[in-house]
This record gives sequence, C-alpha cells and structure tokens, in this order.
Amino acid sequence: MKSRLTAIVLSIAMLIPSFSYAQNKLTYEDAFKKAVQNNLQLEKVQKNLDKVDETLTTGTNKDEQMQNFNQSGQASEQGMENAIASINSSLQYQNLIDDEKALKMSYEAQRDAISVGLKNIFLKIEYLEKNAVLIEEKIANMGKNISINTIKYKYGMISKLDFENSQLELDKLKNSQKENTLQLESAYKDLSNIVGSKVNQKVEYIKIEYKTLSSLGISKESAIGTAISQAPAIFRQNANIRALEERIKYDLLDKSQTSLPREETSTSVGIQDVNLRINKQSIENAVIETANTIENLELNINNINNQIENLQRQSKNMAQLVKLGMKTNIELENLNLQIEDLKMQRRNLVNNHNISLERYTKPYLLSLTGE
Repeated sequence: MKSRLTAIVLSIAMLIPSFSYAQNKLTYEDAFKKAVQNNLQLEKVQKNLDKVDETLTTGTNKDEQMQNFNQSGQASEQGMENAIASINSSLQYQNLIDDEKALKMSYEAQRDAISVGLKNIFLKIEYLEKNAVLIEEKIANMGKNISINTIKYKYGMISKLDFENSQLELDKLKNSQKENTLQLESAYKDLSNIVGSKVNQKVEYIKIEYKTLSSLGISKESAIGTAISQAPAIFRQNANIRALEERIKYDLLDKSQTSLPREETSTSVGIQDVNLRINKQSIENAVIETANTIENLELNINNINNQIENLQRQSKNMAQLVKLGMKTNIELENLNLQIEDLKMQRRNLVNNHNISLERYTKPYLLSLTGE
C-alpha cells in the first residue's frame, strides 16, 4: 500500500512541471524582443551604422576642412588643389551623414516590419487554433446527422444521394481538419523562423481593436507622402543623386570609374531621377492597392455581420420551435454552427484588416527592400 501511494505521489510530481510549462505561454512582447535580438539583417544594419558613427567620430573634423577651403581662394595651383581636397572631404562627410540617416531609417523600418510580421503570425495561430476547436464540433455534429440520416434512409425518408452526401460532408470536414493542422504547424515554424530560435510554447493571444479606415482620418495622399518621405530606399536614391550632382558641379568625378564627358555624365543624373520617380510611383501604387484592400475587407466584414445577425434571429426563433417540438435540437445545433463558422470567417477578415491597416499607417513598410 505504501509503495503504491509513493508511486502515485511521484506520478503527480512528474506531472507538475509539464503543467507549469504548458501554462508558460509565449507573449508577443517576449517574442518581439527575441526576434529583434536574433535578426541577422538588423545586426548587419547596426554594424554598418556603428562603422559610420565611428568614422564620423574619429575622422577628420569637417569644420577644419571647410576652414581650409575658405582660406584656399588663391589662384595658385596649390590653392586649387587645397580647394578640391576640401570639397572632396566635405562631400565625403555629407555622404557619411546621409549613410547614417539611411541606415537609421532602414533599421527602424525593418524593426517595424518584424513587429507587423510577428503580429500577423500570432493572429494566424489564434485563428487556426480556434478553428481547430470549431472543426471538432462540426465533425461531432455531423456524426449525429449521419446517425439520424442512417435511420431515415433505412425507412425510405431520404434518398441514397442525400445519405451519401452527408458522408461526403464528413469527409470534407476531416480533410479540412488535416489542412488546418498542417497550417498550424507551418505557422509555428514561421514563428520559430522570425524569432530566430525553436518555439516550444503555445502563444498568448493578443487583443486587436477593429477600426475602419475612415475613422483614422488618413487620406491616400497623406499616406503616399509619408511612404515616400520615410522610405529608406527613396532617401538613399535622393542622396546618391545629390552627391552625383555635386561631383559633376565641381568636376570631381573619378576618371578611373567613368570615361564619359561631363555632358553625358550629367545625363546619368537624369536616368537616376527617372528611376527615382519610377520607385515613387511603385510606392504610390502599393499604398493605393493597400487602401483598396482595406476597403474591400470592410465591405466583406459588414456583409458577414449582416449574415450573422440574420442567422442569430433565426436561431432565436428556432429555439422557440424546439421547445414546441416543431424543430429538433440537431437542427438548432446545425444553425448555431453556421453562425460560429461565420464568426470564424469574420475573425479571419478582421485579422487581415488589422495587419493591412497597420501597414497603411506605416506605409514605408510597403517599400521596404532592406539595406
């Protein structure tokens, strides 16, 4: 008896850590910290930024360079060389300043991209886990329907086709269950990838608030302006064009890198400017496309809301008919599962809407290409 009691105590003791571990869910905040710490692209950008900062700190003093330039106005050959050297140094300093700003913009944009991507995965996992529960309920309910249909078919109350269709519906549900399981496994793999380490925990669900695009008061024109002004790639292109124009102005192009005459080299500025305008147009198109997607999602959400309201009214009426014996419980359960199915569809649409809306409020993410 004593040994049996000891065995039971030991069994309980072994279960306690597993229970505690199961309760230790991964929060979005902890996942984001790990993702930022382990992201190699962010690490690369930070190292480049540190290198630029070090150069700016330990390099030649810009004020001294400009002073030398101001004092070198003589017409002598030495004075001209000093002037060219000072201009070159000044341009190099400006390039470093531009590099620093571009890298900071890139770091913040990529950090925000991780945040939005991680949020998307958390919402997807929540949806798939809740959908798994709903599918289980549907399968159990379909089992009841098949049992009833078996009796009905036996007594000729339904056709063979109707009976076989109910079995096909069950098979479809089981297939959707497998698909849902695979998608959930894939979502957790995506979570491990973005966090940068194996995730063995369940996630803690995050709360989101549904807001319409119009309620934010952000026009498409404003979003486009923000996207262009805060896009790291656009800033980099502007800086490169400005630097090239300065070198052409002072005839400081490295002849080892180009054999083009001054006039033709100036044309390359125009080509870069065209490329810049093309990229701006691409960003504008991305912002407009995102806004249209959000508006379509809102229409679909309103549509489903109306369907849910109508079915909920029907469910209320059917519950009364069940009490009167005019409808069966299984018919009421079928209707309520339709409502739950629509709610899951709405949840998926709201999740997609939330992610699209966040990208719209941070439209520079739509143009992120990395640095």
